[in-house]
Amino acid sequence: MGASGTVAVICTVLLLLAIWFVLRKQKNPALKWFGGLAQTAAIALALMFLVIWPFIVQAFYIPSGSMKPTVEDGDRLIVNKFLYRVRTPARGEVAVFLAPKEASEGDGDPRGPRQEEFIKRVAAMPGDVVRITAGYVIAGSIEYNHDEIKAALAKAFGSSTDVPVKLTDKAVLYDGKQVDSIVLSTALTGFPYTPISIHPGVFYVNGRAVDEPYCPEDSADPYPLPGVNKEWNYFDNGQPAVKIPSGQYLMLGDNRNDSRDSRTWGLLDGWRFNGKAWFVFWPLNRCRIVK
Repeated sequence: MGASGTVAVICTVLLLLAIWFVLRKQKNPALKWFGGLAQTAAIALALMFLVIWPFIVQAFYIPSGSMKPTVEDGDRLIVNKFLYRVRTPARGEVAVFLAPKEASEGDGDPRGPRQEEFIKRVAAMPGDVVRITAGYVIAGSIEYNHDEIKAALAKAFGSSTDVPVKLTDKAVLYDGKQVDSIVLSTALTGFPYTPISIHPGVFYVNGRAVDEPYCPEDSADPYPLPGVNKEWNYFDNGQPAVKIPSGQYLMLGDNRNDSRDSRTWGLLDGWRFNGKAWFVFWPLNRCRIVK
């Protein structure tokens, strides 16, 4: 709620209190009842818009699909703003924050990029060492990246190239379902029995692979890329990595390959957090706690 909205609420509360003050000693029961109603409404408005809304909870609208399937485009959820006033965000939590200007495109606006509220997952915290490897499949002696795998399977199944592909240590999942090795081999090479080896993209935190069941796809691109990601500052097992500085966080979308996040616009300063995503309240068929 902006400054003008706050002023409007305060004026309304004062008006209701004035009505109550004038009517509170009236002998007419109807007028006295109306005065009591005005007092109750004033207290309720003040609590909701001057205490609860600014400091405790907030409603948030999901504007994109970058956090699928955890929250969907068009979901409305409640954000717990109070929690981050008493403790810092924890790794793995889904949080709403004020995005840095680098995260928002100007869209031709002469005033420059707008600062917007984003929702992402807290992937790493201050002091963590992180890196991401890109997933790929080798069929015979040829390496196939995510886009090539998607295109081949889309053609084989007659589906869209937007269908998510997730590589695991033992299988390729297409829209969450395991692809038969013969089907995969035929789709990629045209031959049913080409030897296949699968190399999933892995997110490492402090040298350990992180299980990310909430992601519909493994990563198609590595992070960091020296020369591209300015926060690159470390080596982890001989590989470029990022050691998260004090007061900053790595924020990633669950829809890993379709998300503008810290890999694009950099690490997030801790003061930008607004709150922890709590639960989806709309639409009713998707009501749930956000995990």
